[in-house]
Amino acid sequence: MSYQQQQCKQPCQPPPKCPSVQPSPPCQQKCPPKNK
Repeated sequence: MSYQQQQCKQPCQPPPKCPSVQPSPPCQQKCPPKNK
């Protein structure tokens, strides 16, 4: 669970609201994958 939250915070400087139910989809959609 920690890994998903970290990935969400890394791409976007301002951490977007990522619900535990859908951590990856909403997070990646709001912020472009800067890590990749």
